[in-house]
Amino acid sequence: MRQTNIELCRIISIIFVILVHSDFAVFGYPKTLSDTNIPLLLLESFTIIGVNVFVLITGYFSVNIKKSSLINLGYICVFYATLRIFFNILTDNPISLKDFLFISRSNWFIPCYLGLLFFSPALNALCEHLSRQSLKLVLTFMFFYEAYWGFVDFPTLNVGFNRGYSVLSFMVLYIIARYIKLYGVQIKWKLWSGTIYCICSIILTMLAYLVLYLGYGQLTYKLYAYSNPLIIISSISFFLSFEKFQLKKIKIVNYIAKSVLAVLLIHAGSPVFGFLRDNYQYLYANYCGTTIFFLWILSVFFTFVFSVLIDQIRLFSYNYLYRFINNHYNGIQNPIIQS
Repeated sequence: MRQTNIELCRIISIIFVILVHSDFAVFGYPKTLSDTNIPLLLLESFTIIGVNVFVLITGYFSVNIKKSSLINLGYICVFYATLRIFFNILTDNPISLKDFLFISRSNWFIPCYLGLLFFSPALNALCEHLSRQSLKLVLTFMFFYEAYWGFVDFPTLNVGFNRGYSVLSFMVLYIIARYIKLYGVQIKWKLWSGTIYCICSIILTMLAYLVLYLGYGQLTYKLYAYSNPLIIISSISFFLSFEKFQLKKIKIVNYIAKSVLAVLLIHAGSPVFGFLRDNYQYLYANYCGTTIFFLWILSVFFTFVFSVLIDQIRLFSYNYLYRFINNHYNGIQNPIIQS
């Protein structure tokens, strides 16, 4: 059952992903202090948590692999792959096998998330059968293991964390969220979670500025890795700031939350991202002050609303197919998973 406070967190996390994709994903990470823009550093630092928070929410509710869940996830991918191919045909853009498989650098999330789903039964069993103390010990080891070999020592010895763009990193976040759900966290962390999130984001901005000031601009890209311990702590704190509130059920929030994965797939994949990239570059080159702030937010808002509206076609068509198959074969349950 959907909890409005968590679903609101889910929606904001995907908006954060859109904001991240309007920042350094468009302009590239700054290499020197002269090409550094403080507002963009702040934007990246406060919103880089989006993907981590999304995975934390998955772990918080836990996942039980069902045929219906896999079919729904597959249908989401097929639906948006079809839209992409159709658009490429209309615009005379080349079509590759990756378009059909919906696998590309921009859509790394899908294979990683799918891998997390397959590993979830083992992760659930681990969390449920270990004692609280043993699970805490495992989490502590995994956190510092990723902190060193997935962040500090990357890519000298790449053990599979890939800056957080990996199934292994998703598994760490999943177990952290399961621990929070089963045992909670210290009350002080929960009470100060919003403040901790802001402090971590400001520290991240200051560190990014410092490495640029000292002439180590090549480290900026590494600093904003999802596997950065500071970003992981910031992600957990942001999630806790919503988890501690119990909101009354708000139907529109719960309904929109069904489309967050679709928002990611629509705006991050080509050719939509190419259009958005050109848009943000145009805004950056031609506007400033409150005008660019307003137009930037308007672009993000339009991207989100457009994606949610497009996803209504997917939801309607899937529910129609579900009813048709269920009436004829009685083989599928629960047509919509918590994307």
